Amino acid sequence: MIPKAKGSAAGWWALALLPFLALTARHWRWHPDVLLGDHAQYVAHALALLDGRPYADIGYLYDPGVWGVGPPAYPPGFPLTLAPVIAAFGRDPAVFRWLNVVFVLLFAAVVSRAIPREVPVWQRALAVGLAAFGMESSGGLLVPLSDPGFCVLFWLFLALVDRTTAWTPARILLLSLVGGAAMAYRAPGVVLIPALALFGVTTWRQWRGRPWGPLVVWGAAGAGALALGLVHNPYRDLLGVTLTVWSQRWVLAWDALRFACFEVLGYPFPGDLPNDVYHLVAMVVVLAGLASLAWRWRRSFAGIALLGYGVMLWLSPVANTRYYWPLYPVVGLAFVVGLEASARAIRLPRPSVMAMTVGLGVLVGSLWQGWGQRPPHSLLGDVAGREMLAWVAAAGAQAPMRLAFQNPRVVTLETGVPAMGIADRTTDGHIALLVSQRI
Repeated sequence: MIPKAKGSAAGWWALALLPFLALTARHWRWHPDVLLGDHAQYVAHALALLDGRPYADIGYLYDPGVWGVGPPAYPPGFPLTLAPVIAAFGRDPAVFRWLNVVFVLLFAAVVSRAIPREVPVWQRALAVGLAAFGMESSGGLLVPLSDPGFCVLFWLFLALVDRTTAWTPARILLLSLVGGAAMAYRAPGVVLIPALALFGVTTWRQWRGRPWGPLVVWGAAGAGALALGLVHNPYRDLLGVTLTVWSQRWVLAWDALRFACFEVLGYPFPGDLPNDVYHLVAMVVVLAGLASLAWRWRRSFAGIALLGYGVMLWLSPVANTRYYWPLYPVVGLAFVVGLEASARAIRLPRPSVMAMTVGLGVLVGSLWQGWGQRPPHSLLGDVAGREMLAWVAAAGAQAPMRLAFQNPRVVTLETGVPAMGIADRTTDGHIALLVSQRI
């Protein structure tokens, strides 16, 4: 039974988030995909903090020639969150899964607060339900990552700015802490700086520059951190690639964006062709919904920040859909809003009920199709993979060794043996890199 549009908010949230929770239960004992490695570096940073070692002393051998594997160090926000969790519960995968569930539910709550008040609760719930389901279906929530927590902090900042009615010193301090935490979780959080600067300009008549308060706090904190040598840009090698490989950049951006949208829209049908047709029609609906949302958010900080975040991703060398997770609720809401607008345009009876039914149907169909999927191929879930890791750990305990591996951070975390990624070079260039790293 579908709750009435003006009915119980709790009923709508339960219906919208139940598919996400069901798919999470289905995936609970799955091992992560063999290609995932960021989580190992976050855990390694947390272990370094707990052991009292230097933050970057994690055994990962970084080289600019293999920059695509990951930077030498990640921002400390998420490792600082993981450290007490690991100290209390160890590295239990179930604990990490629960942590991600909590983050996603908090994400749902703050998105609901940040969406304009005039948006009905059923649209909010379906938008977040589609976003949460897409995040889980991607496989990224099988491991501890900074992205879910970053989504919470990013959208909490949007909600706080747009709901601020008096820019008091206490409010400015709160926003400075939340925004600073978002940047400490993930480097793309820096988009809040130009977004808030622009918001201060567009609201000058109302606030006389008061929204720039957090910029002053962040500037002072950043200057102090630079003076103490606590801050560096871990992505400087990626900037050169962005500026020199534009043709490849557009291909990566297009693939990441379209597959991110498809994750939100789900795969409710069996077979590729029905889903391809559905995605084609659904993207037209999303574009119609985006036009409506752009008008609603035209004077809001959320509109500025979300647009800025999207542009930043389009210009950066990223190729994973999880970088788009902060935008998933926007895609979900655009889909739901576009469904209702389309129903009204073609004069269907009860357009709201039609949009509700289609939205819930997509979630149910995607859950049905996702339920039968097989676990991803995993290094930790494969007998031969575990035997290989055990051999590396035993050999490393007998004599010092270093190695090159496709997923170096995972092998280092599991064995304690320093490792670097495999470079995309000529034979001579590859050997030179191995020699430089003493492998």
